[in-house]
Amino acid sequence: MIQRLKALFIALSIDDSTILREVRKSNLTRTLIGTSGAIIFSAAVMSVFSQSNTGITALESAWRAHVLQLNVITLTFNTLIACLAFFALRYKNTNHILYACLPYAFMVVVGAWGIAGTAIHQLISWNIVPFILASFVLVMLLIRPLVLFYYFIILYFVFYLVIPIHQTNPNYILLNRVLGLATLFISYCFSLFTWNNNLVRFRQIRLIELQAEELKESNASKDKFFSILSHDLKGPVATSLLLTELLQEENIGEQERQEIQQLFRTSLENISRLLNNVLLWANNQTGKINFTPTRLELRALVNEDLQLLSAMAQQKNITMVNEVASDFFLFADEHMMHTIIRNLLTNAIKFTPSGGKVNVIAEQVKSSDGSDCIKLSIVDNGIGISPALLGDLFKLDKKVMTPGTDNEIGTGLGLILCKDFVEKHKGQLLVESEEEAGSRFTILLPV
Repeated sequence: MIQRLKALFIALSIDDSTILREVRKSNLTRTLIGTSGAIIFSAAVMSVFSQSNTGITALESAWRAHVLQLNVITLTFNTLIACLAFFALRYKNTNHILYACLPYAFMVVVGAWGIAGTAIHQLISWNIVPFILASFVLVMLLIRPLVLFYYFIILYFVFYLVIPIHQTNPNYILLNRVLGLATLFISYCFSLFTWNNNLVRFRQIRLIELQAEELKESNASKDKFFSILSHDLKGPVATSLLLTELLQEENIGEQERQEIQQLFRTSLENISRLLNNVLLWANNQTGKINFTPTRLELRALVNEDLQLLSAMAQQKNITMVNEVASDFFLFADEHMMHTIIRNLLTNAIKFTPSGGKVNVIAEQVKSSDGSDCIKLSIVDNGIGISPALLGDLFKLDKKVMTPGTDNEIGTGLGLILCKDFVEKHKGQLLVESEEEAGSRFTILLPV
């Protein structure tokens, strides 16, 4: 109950710099409208009260003179604020000091006018119309509720003191003080509603803008990706067609035929790997891949993938070492983890020269928020990655397809798929690499 009351009192806060800019812009616009209305009001009052005052009492004459003086002063201040507000809206950005200060300046001027006007009005009447008007004008401003609360306390304290200056009837003084307190209470409740309602609206607009930006970026990336994909498929398919035509030739020798068959097999493997990764990526994007995490022994998981890729490593005389201890366990999706580890190991073998080494290392570490994580690293002593390419490794619209040390052709989708699957586990995929000094791909997963 206390928390609910506290939340109502403090109201919604601003947690986004873009929303804060919108609030400041809206506030300054409201200030300009408010000061313009106040200028017109003061000008109208001055016009009426400056007419002939013959036939009235000395007290009424003094009342009129005070009202005129008060409105001349407020008109001057409001004109200055309005000019500065127009200037800021026209030429300054939302971070300028005028955006922050002018609404508060208008708030002070309106409050002072309400108190002074009420005090002057006590010369001929007991009502507090100026103070009521001023309090409800303040509602239009988007002032932080806590700030407005403190301002209203100061405002009421001054109001409480000035009421008896021209009002001698104790009953009217008491009545005015009660009415003033009720007015500020109602005004504050309205200001809470105004603040919360506008912040919700700004957040909804901001959310729509972010979703539109993400959708636009996603569509652009996918369009470019499919364009690249069609180009990537065209080459291997054309090569396969050409090789099949060569195999049909009758005047080729047995050795040449075997070489062509090997090239044909390699081409088909590249197409198969590309299509498999595309299918996995597409299913992941549409949510068609089941995510069923279970308790997995990490060392056994890595061993399965090492055995699967052992023939590929032997062809290049590459040593693969599993340094993962047997007591490391993960709560993860087995199929996704195999895809991640297999893709990273394939890359390590591809970019490691003959006679090289690939190590798989695991350790338990603390994440930035203090929680326990498994850090799985696949380290090679291969050719490394240039700094220019590091930033594009995980970008869908900038597939990095560098040939391996034996001119192996990649699909360009493996790392992107790995990143998606790691993030599905609430983890991170990191890369460290230097040219001619090898690479280290690190997976950080919560235990």
